[in-house]
Amino acid sequence: MARGHGFSLTDLLIIVAVILVIAAIAIPKLLRPQLAANEAAAANSLLVINAAEIKYAAANPTLGFVCTLPALAGPRLIDAALAGGSKAGYAFSIAGCSGKPATSYLATARPTVPGETGTRVFCSDQTGIIRFSPDSRLPCTSISRPVE
Repeated sequence: MARGHGFSLTDLLIIVAVILVIAAIAIPKLLRPQLAANEAAAANSLLVINAAEIKYAAANPTLGFVCTLPALAGPRLIDAALAGGSKAGYAFSIAGCSGKPATSYLATARPTVPGETGTRVFCSDQTGIIRFSPDSRLPCTSISRPVE
């Protein structure tokens, strides 16, 4: 009995399995550059927030720092996307304002989809130092490790 030409079902299953293994290896490597770009953009956005906070406090000495991103967008110190609280796969917020005038704040950038849009949480306060928490489940505080 002669064997027919073409692939058998077993041959096709092996080929599909090999393709899936190659994809499983390659896809995470393709996502790493985007993740790194998102993290760099988040750290840069915190620098923008710091500069905006300093300008705002200098222009409004009786108020000091602000605790909302939209307040920084009013005088056009930050762009609309950042004022909306979401940019480049990260969610931004400001908290921890204290005093009258406010003499402190804590700006935080947290990945919107941990592991996909970023793995680290970034933060900065009135000192202007960008800090990070290596795990997106942990908080970033003024005593977290600085970005080097």
